[in-house]
Amino acid sequence: MSKLESGAYKINDPEKIETPAMLVYEDMVRHNIDEIIRVCGGPDKLVPHVKTHKSPQILQMQIDAGITAFKCATLSEAEMVAGSDAKEIFIAYPLTNPKKLERLFRLKEIYPKKHISVIAGDNNHLEILSEAAAHFDSTLTVYMDMELGSEHGTGVQPGQPANQLYDNIANSPGLIPGGIHAYDGHVGNADEPGPREQVVQANLEKVYSVKETAEKNGLNVPDIIAGGSWSFLFYTKESGIRVSPGNWIYFDILNSVMRELRFKKASVILGQVIDQQMEWGTVTVDIGQKSVSHDPEMEKRFTILGKEKAKLVGQSEEHGVIKLNDENLQIGDFFLASPGHACMTTVKYPFSLGIDKNGDVSGTYEHTGRDRHHTFL
Repeated sequence: MSKLESGAYKINDPEKIETPAMLVYEDMVRHNIDEIIRVCGGPDKLVPHVKTHKSPQILQMQIDAGITAFKCATLSEAEMVAGSDAKEIFIAYPLTNPKKLERLFRLKEIYPKKHISVIAGDNNHLEILSEAAAHFDSTLTVYMDMELGSEHGTGVQPGQPANQLYDNIANSPGLIPGGIHAYDGHVGNADEPGPREQVVQANLEKVYSVKETAEKNGLNVPDIIAGGSWSFLFYTKESGIRVSPGNWIYFDILNSVMRELRFKKASVILGQVIDQQMEWGTVTVDIGQKSVSHDPEMEKRFTILGKEKAKLVGQSEEHGVIKLNDENLQIGDFFLASPGHACMTTVKYPFSLGIDKNGDVSGTYEHTGRDRHHTFL
């Protein structure tokens, strides 16, 4: 039996796996689940995003640990969560397309015991959602989506626009105010925790101001869902806020610069060297743009474990070019690569392979929530 090993990562018989392949280390995932619950103070403080793993098997691990509420970006993700033992589904994406709304209300009809809610950041959203609720003879819980400087593209501005929008939700036929959704992105892209915590404190003032105004006007604000991977830690200190990070489940190179977090990089890519250019000091590998996240800058798209001096210098759809920098890789060699951005890597694969503590393949994790298929057509 052959073995590929680098630090805590090992895989037996890599030649039996067609590359590139996404591997998920079960023990590391379980560590990350235990760690997020510990950091947040309990599973009830969490509405974790499923976008990073998109897998019913990984979802079930979280449910087994006591997490029952989940955040989604797409209806495919929401349908995946609805088919599990989860109790709450929060769709944090404006739904305006008639076919998407049809799927949403069909989902509510099929799973009447699931608490399904959506967001709205504009009065046009409210009009569309209210009309849809009337059309499907139903009601819909709606969170007001606040833009907190993340420039992620959705949400109402804090202050009076937010105050008015929350009031409008409460007065829209068929809509029930669910609370406030406040996502703040990378909170300044600061590696150190101090600057990020300062941004969060400023954001909290804006969120609480809207909440206080709504309550003074006799409106109920039953919940606040806030924070992403770069900010959630600082919201956990607030008793009335649930947090919704997603990247932590697999973690990655980009997020590991936050040294206050103790998650493990649980997902890697198994690749192989397919060619070499001795005169250039490079090798060609089978991890192209279709196989790993391509949103980071080139050399941060992945790192070869155990050969950290080797750097990615070029990439096309199907292959990457590695500058060896005195590392040793030969044609046919297998290697493990840590992706730069886990969330953007999962979508490249229809499934990942679960790896147990012995380095054996233990099963398949289907990425059921990946595709934008129309389940109910």
